[in-house]
Amino acid sequence: TPTPTPTQYESSYPPPFRHDDAAAAAPGASPADPDPMADADLPAIDLRELDPGALAAACREWGIFQLGNHGIPPPLSRRIHGEARRLLSLPFEAKRALFAGTPVAYFWGTPAVTHRVRDLNWLEGLHVPLHHLRAPPPGSDPDSGDISHLRGLAAEYGRRAAGVATALLEPLATDLGLGGGQLRASFPSDAGGLLRLFRYPRCPDPGRHLGMDPHTDSSVLTLVSQDEAGGLQVRRPGQPWLRVNPVPGSLVVIVGDMLQAMSDDEYRSPEHRVVVGSGGKERVSVCYFAFPPEDGPIRSSRYREFTYKEFRAKVVEDIGAVGFKVGLERFRISDSL
Repeated sequence: TPTPTPTQYESSYPPPFRHDDAAAAAPGASPADPDPMADADLPAIDLRELDPGALAAACREWGIFQLGNHGIPPPLSRRIHGEARRLLSLPFEAKRALFAGTPVAYFWGTPAVTHRVRDLNWLEGLHVPLHHLRAPPPGSDPDSGDISHLRGLAAEYGRRAAGVATALLEPLATDLGLGGGQLRASFPSDAGGLLRLFRYPRCPDPGRHLGMDPHTDSSVLTLVSQDEAGGLQVRRPGQPWLRVNPVPGSLVVIVGDMLQAMSDDEYRSPEHRVVVGSGGKERVSVCYFAFPPEDGPIRSSRYREFTYKEFRAKVVEDIGAVGFKVGLERFRISDSL
């Protein structure tokens, strides 16, 4: 496949990301923090020769780690990265039309919920709910070739990623003494979980925009497959931002809010963000999110009992009301601070 020209790239971008319009995309926006000077010295976990103690320590001390020998075949990772890049390089209107009415949703930027949303996130992506991929709804039109190919790749990648998540959650459940309880009920099925394919377009003013605002993940675990461009950063409480450099062949694993709650805050859901590149760099990443059952109770000594469905609804409500996700603090028992 020929490499797209700069003009073709421009036509594939959402209109505010095209360089003629980019300077006006977020008037008055504050510059992003300067690029951090230090790299994050993240724990490295080997799934093939797993040390349960080192895994638990990584979740307690960082909440994020590099995972090697994870078992997702490199050719599969290359194919899904290539498919993400190919589909997201289609002309903007073609992308919108291609995914309209399918289980896969195309999205870009920051939802304009209120004027309080600080800035436009410099990203676009595909939201792929894996439980919808195995059996299309009865009576639906046959998928186009593009969607069918993505379905097959995403289903296979999701199956492998679910196996990785389960292999990590088994020893973590033991470490936390949860046995057959709520964490085990959150182990993803082969067809469960959520896949998101992200592209962070070239940005003419990376000091003005972020690819993704600082946030924590609402998942149990997140598995991130980065390309060589980098851009992911993490911050520990009260500390400066640190670069999470790509490690070839490794996944970045991030503890999510649901696992922090289930662990009574022993494990930490870390704040992270994505910065955009300059000099013609684009970034593509593939993220798998493992979630608990929607209506399964999340019990903790530090938070009032809630379900993931309640948590998600509160996040949406907070974004509409205050412009950002408040998250677990909405459910914290006041005397557990």
